Order: sequence, then C-alpha cells, then structure tokens
Amino acid sequence: MAEIKSFSPEIGPSRPEPAERQNQALEALQKRGFIEFSPEGQIICDLEKIDRYSAEKDGQFLKPIWGKRDFSALQDTFRDSKVISKQDWQKGERVGKPLFYEPKSDQAALDQKIIRQSEFYLSPQKRGRHFDFPALKKVSPQEAIMAMMIFHPRYGDGFRDPKTGQLMVREPKTRQYRKMSGEFFERYNFVPTIRDKQGKKIVFERTPIQFLNLVGQNLKEAGILSPDDFRRLAAPFLPEKMVFKPVEKNGFVFIGGVRYYIGKDLPPQTRVVVISEKTAAVLSPDSNITHYFTLRPELKPPDQPLVTLTAEQTNLQKYEPEKFAQKMPEETDNQYQQRMRGIRILEMHRLTELTYAKYPQIRQAAEQVRDFLRENFGTSEEFSEEIVERIIDQLLSRARNILLKENQTPSNIAQELSLVKAELLLFASALKTLKDSGEPVNLEDFQKISIETRDAAELSTKDKETMLQIASRNWSEYPNYITKLWLISAKL
Repeated sequence: MAEIKSFSPEIGPSRPEPAERQNQALEALQKRGFIEFSPEGQIICDLEKIDRYSAEKDGQFLKPIWGKRDFSALQDTFRDSKVISKQDWQKGERVGKPLFYEPKSDQAALDQKIIRQSEFYLSPQKRGRHFDFPALKKVSPQEAIMAMMIFHPRYGDGFRDPKTGQLMVREPKTRQYRKMSGEFFERYNFVPTIRDKQGKKIVFERTPIQFLNLVGQNLKEAGILSPDDFRRLAAPFLPEKMVFKPVEKNGFVFIGGVRYYIGKDLPPQTRVVVISEKTAAVLSPDSNITHYFTLRPELKPPDQPLVTLTAEQTNLQKYEPEKFAQKMPEETDNQYQQRMRGIRILEMHRLTELTYAKYPQIRQAAEQVRDFLRENFGTSEEFSEEIVERIIDQLLSRARNILLKENQTPSNIAQELSLVKAELLLFASALKTLKDSGEPVNLEDFQKISIETRDAAELSTKDKETMLQIASRNWSEYPNYITKLWLISAKL
C-alpha cells in the first residue's frame, strides 16, 4: 500500500527490517479501525480503541509480524513515529507527537525536567500489560514508569516539600496534593509487581519498602523514592484512643515490655502517655507535660517477658516546648512529624477534658442567672423572656469565643473559662445590689452587656487607681455591699 509506505520519511522501503514490519503492522491496524491516514500521510489514532487493546483479542494479527501479541507489539509498531489523535485532528491540530511515553536513555528515564517536558498521548502502563523500553540499559521499565507517573504533570506532578522533605503527589480525581503512599500507582491503574527468588509475587502497594529494596535501586539513587516515603506512621493517636499509664509507687511505668524509671515521690495522679512510636511524655496531675523520654523496646531481650531500665537508661528530659519542637539529630522525617502530631493531639485531648469540665459549669451558672432574673424581675413591666435570653446569650458569647480562639494553650483556656464563670456571678451580684439599693433597673439596658475580667498585671497604674476610687466610693455609699456580694456569690 503506497499510502502507508509514504506516510512518513522515517518509515519506508529503504529502512531496515523493523521498519518493514512497522509498515505491515500499521496496515493491519488500519484495516481494523485503530488508525487512519491523512492525505499527507500523517497517522491519525483512535486513542480509546488503542487504549483498550487486548493481547488475547486484538494481538492475533500482530503476532505474525512481531512474534508476540502483548502490548509491547503496539510499542514496536509506533516506535519513533509521531501521531495525532482523532480528536485533535478534528480540532485542527496538525503537529504530531509520540503515541506512547518512552524514555530514550537511563538518564532521561530518571530526570525530572525531561520527564515533565515529555509529550505523548498514552502511557503504556495499565493493569496486566507487558511493556518494554529497549533503549534502557540499567533502569527497569517499571522504574521508568514509576518515575514518569510521579513527576509528569498529567499524573502525580510530584515535588518534595522543602520544609518536611515529604514527596507530594496529585490525586487522579481531585488533583489535590497528598503525601506519597503505596497506593499512589494503584490509583492511576498501575500495579508494579515482581517475583522474588522463591517465585513469590511482591506487589508494590502492599510492601513498597521491600519492592524498592529489591528492584528500585535506581529510583533510590536518583533521590526519586526513599523507603522513608513509605514508612507508615503508627495508628493515629486520637484523643479517645490515647492510653494514659499511671506511674507506680516505686517510680516505674511499664510500656511494651519495658519498665522505665520516672522517679519517686511524684505527685499523685502523675501519668505517662505515649505520643509517638519513639516518644512518651510525663504529665503532671493537671495534665501539663513536665518531662519526656525515648522509648527503648530494642533493649528487651526476645527471650525475656520484660526488662527494667535505670534512671540513666530512661534518660528523662525536661520538657521545654521550643527545644522539643526542633527535629532531633537521630530522627527521620516521619518520626519527627509523628512526634509533633502526638503533641498536638495531646493538647487537643487536654483541651477536650477542660472543655467538658468547664463549659458545663458555665452553662449551669448561666441557668442560675436566668432563674435569678426571673425571680427578681419577673413581675416588672419591662420583663420579658426574650430580653432574659438575649442577656444570657450575650453573657455566654465570651465563653464561646474563647473556645473558638486559635493558638490557645489548654491552661490559658482553663483560666479564661474560670474567669467567665466569675463574670456571670459578678453580674448577678451587681444586679441584685442595684435592685436592693432601690435604683431603677431596666433589663433592656443589659441586652448588650459585656463583662471582662482581667488580671491586675494587665492593668496600668492609672486604671488601678481609678478602679480603687470607684470601689471606695461604692463601699462608702453601700457599706453592706461586700457582705451581700459574698452571700449572693456563695448562693449562686
């Protein structure tokens, strides 16, 4: 067929035998609707049909030509040729590009820049396909595809986060970045698989580290993948799953077959909690971190049920937040990230404890204020349930705002919530005193009330003097005010 032999100057009767076989294969594909030719001899491909190529069903007409029927026969057919997809041709595109991704050297297969700039329509990888890259001498075809899928913009578009060192890749559907995982290639319908010396199948998704150590040496040497990328963190230390261990009277705590010496004469209710695979924290009775230490499970002999460590072996360290936040020399990136995650979740746990302990107390105080308002002002003409609810909601707004604040420590939140409860009591006391004094009280004036308690250290000298003058005047005008305030507060 003259039109096939003349479709490109790169393929013709003057070429060696592989070119002749390419001609024959292209003719076979044309007859079966996989491709067609433009008047100028350009190859126009039906990408959907080619991507659905079946070695069993469609490969029979290529086997007589190439001696094989698997997907690599298609690679041989289109090698060194440029094509245009049917869809692009209909849009007016006339510049062709390779049908399949195929690196031309070992260096090109592992070079991020070359991979990102490479143009092609289809990647040969797909579940169950056998593909080949004859130009590669050292890098395996699977390594080449893995590198391409990590870095090519149509796939993972990967990069290493300069802050964490984590390899970040895009998800196929959402195109959002996430940390590299063993499931990444599976999501793109590629399952890297090998067999070990015993013939056992090793699938990358299940054992990525073993896979890399066996056949991923080039990926590791090029810095594309590292076993650390797939060392899974321990199960998330969710607050409800955190295990707090009491320190024994003799000063020891037992964790995973190892007894660590924490110290004697500790306050009651001193606890230890594991925050990562390598680190445990010592908590005071009020749940503040006081010390931390490195877990040493490797010191337990395999033939013994437990081992006891001395104070020197436990090596308890004083907890200093700034120092603790720094990466330790012996830590991997994953270990550091897990340790910091554990601290954050521990803070969340403490915050949850404080919230559940404090906020109900505040709600109870608010209920008492509501009852107080009804009891003392329920018969007045200005009274309405709507006004009462507005006052209560306003009084509780500060508590809600405290819980919504960012970058709050649990101890600060506990202190502020305690002040909110005091503010509720002070409001009720002041209102009762006003009523008892005979001063007219209109509840509508308190709908937008804002009470804020401050520590004396936060006040200026002038503010302190002004407040003392007001207090002195109040005490002189209402000599029984202090006694009444105390009694009302105690009742509430």
